[in-house]
Amino acid sequence: MKKTLLILFVLISWHTQAQETKYPEPDFASVPMWYEGTVLKSFERATPNQGSRMTGMASAEVLIFFAGETSNVQFPHGKVPPIIFKTNGPNDDPAGDIDFGKLQVNKRKHQREYITGKGGFGGSKTTVTTISIDFKKLNPGVYQVVPSQTLEPGEYCFNVGRKAFCFSILDSETHGNIKEEPHPHDPLGEAIYRAIQKKKAKEEAENKSLTN
Repeated sequence: MKKTLLILFVLISWHTQAQETKYPEPDFASVPMWYEGTVLKSFERATPNQGSRMTGMASAEVLIFFAGETSNVQFPHGKVPPIIFKTNGPNDDPAGDIDFGKLQVNKRKHQREYITGKGGFGGSKTTVTTISIDFKKLNPGVYQVVPSQTLEPGEYCFNVGRKAFCFSILDSETHGNIKEEPHPHDPLGEAIYRAIQKKKAKEEAENKSLTN
């Protein structure tokens, strides 16, 4: 009886391990990637710009901003894929290498931004707000990044040193199941991008005709 139970336990354990996804290891350290199918894919590598603006007669705020109101890497709400991150060394703490936050969209300036500090005659203070992330160890120096809260529709960014890796979470009721919209800076990507834009324009025209 004990032998039978032991065999059964081994089979169940083997089956459970076989069902676990084996993620590929990123080629480069300090570059978060997202996983789809059998491959790792890149986030938008946005260029961070620093700026400031007056908020009153004697007060101002400092901000980091990225061009464009949205990222070209997009996921439906509730369907963010696994995110994989590799540290520089097998024993490095990933929490010291990467942080994560939500961006505000400035439609007037067509940019995404987050406030890093505020100041005035009374002094200055840092105001960076990050979203807590957990790390599930996959291999030495390789982790799955898991946000500690549900990500609502909006613009998000991983910060690794002076590098930024951005993505959008779409309202699935509004945007359907678009996962990644190609950026129109290569021949194939431009063709796909134009096809998507044409489809969107057609759908908007049909919806407009129905409401008239």
